[in-house]
Amino acid sequence: MKELFYPAIDRFTVLYRILPEALAVLEAVHKKNPSGRIGFVSGLITSDGPAFREKNMVILDERTKAIREKHGFPIFSASDVFSQDHLERIITSPFYVDRPEPWFRFWRSILIDGYVTDIFMTKRWEQSVGARDEFYTAQRIPLSIHSPV
Repeated sequence: MKELFYPAIDRFTVLYRILPEALAVLEAVHKKNPSGRIGFVSGLITSDGPAFREKNMVILDERTKAIREKHGFPIFSASDVFSQDHLERIITSPFYVDRPEPWFRFWRSILIDGYVTDIFMTKRWEQSVGARDEFYTAQRIPLSIHSPV
């Protein structure tokens, strides 16, 4: 799904500007998807520390690809929405605030908007504050929650 998300959001470096574009991508995917299902893969990105962000994004990308192969509906993760280069531009933007709350709000909005129907938790998700927030959000909506993969 990178081919859909990257060009739609690449020019923005502020999450509140990225969110409507990302939701528009999900709406378009939903309209073309006969099953009506869209999955999100949740896992570690920065919880091991900033030095491990790139490595964890690669691992998340690999796990997302494996999950896609097992299911017959669109599935995405943070690595499909944000390239490494784009994340770096967001983090170095003069408007960036180094706090988790804006990211929590961003991913909650993605999950709550109604296009995502399933969430796939990856190994070690409990060690990620963000993944835990996504899990609890998924429980409240509720989404179909899949055990660690």
